Amino acid sequence: MKFKLGQKLILPISAIVIMSIATLFWWLMLRERKMFLRETRQQARAYFEQIVLVRHWLADQGGIYVPKKEGEETNRYLRNIPGIESEIVDVQGRIYTLKNPALITRELSEYARQDGLPISFKITSLKLLNPNNAPTEFERRSLLQFEQGQKEAYVIEDEAGAKVYRYMAPLHIQKACLKCHAQQGYKVGEVRGGISVAMPIKYMDDELRKSKVIFFLLAILITLIIISLLYMLIRHMVSRPLEILSNTTTEISKGNLEHRARFKTGDEIEDLAAQFRTMNENLNKSNLELEEASQTLEKTQQQLTHYDRLSTVGTIVAGVAHELGNPLSNSSYELETLKNSLGKISQVKHESFELLKGEIQRTNQIIRQLREVTMASTR
Repeated sequence: MKFKLGQKLILPISAIVIMSIATLFWWLMLRERKMFLRETRQQARAYFEQIVLVRHWLADQGGIYVPKKEGEETNRYLRNIPGIESEIVDVQGRIYTLKNPALITRELSEYARQDGLPISFKITSLKLLNPNNAPTEFERRSLLQFEQGQKEAYVIEDEAGAKVYRYMAPLHIQKACLKCHAQQGYKVGEVRGGISVAMPIKYMDDELRKSKVIFFLLAILITLIIISLLYMLIRHMVSRPLEILSNTTTEISKGNLEHRARFKTGDEIEDLAAQFRTMNENLNKSNLELEEASQTLEKTQQQLTHYDRLSTVGTIVAGVAHELGNPLSNSSYELETLKNSLGKISQVKHESFELLKGEIQRTNQIIRQLREVTMASTR
């Protein structure tokens, strides 16, 4: 398949434009996803820090006693800790149960779930008091990393067909924490465990999906606009001038040497057209000179033909003059001899001899003139 120069230019340029725009929008999508994840991580970190503040306050207060509700079970893990009263009774006989930081954390997560908030909390450790707080694989791996000095961990997991963003950071033992955890051998500053914050990110996937559609439509629109502008630019600056030059060449090949290619592009193609016009003018001038030379040659040929004919006639005339000259000379000599041999003759005969002599001389004169004319015309 034969392509025009404009097509050869627009096709690779369009491919480059499409790849560039696709790369740009792919980068924008990745950047937007990173921004979503960064905002989600910052939000999860803020939740974590709020929970830690609440826990610190509770730990500094030694926990908090609240009225025991009917059917509510007192935290049995606190009963085996020396110096901890898991329940107290006031003077009126009302029972109060102790809420420690771990229990408060779990109850806050339950309250968030009941209120429909897209967030849940979980406290966990590698040294458990409550088996219900056993870590998941992500949490166990994160706790091991925290013991190596890592500050936080996060991951995206599938849960019940939905994506969940999990953030986790370590909990360090403080002096107030030793009241409950000293029996486990912890020291101040050591990693006690961690709190994981889970946030569903379906909204992020929905927003990213919408952004993909918008970005895709924008990419198509921008690509079409750029390719259209490139097509018009190449058409105006390359294809159209070349078509004019091609048509000019066709007209010149047909003999129309007055045809000129005129356009303004302000580049090498315009210079080429100017040089093409100069070449056309020179060609037209050369053609006129050639026509004049052809006419001159034709006249010369006609003159040569005429001269050739005159030369032939001159040759014939010279031959005839030569052939006639001798007989006439002899005739003139014999006539003179005859006249002298007759002696005295009558006046009438004398006039006849003179007349013949005069005619012979006039004939010789005509032959000499004819020879001179033919000789002069062939020079």
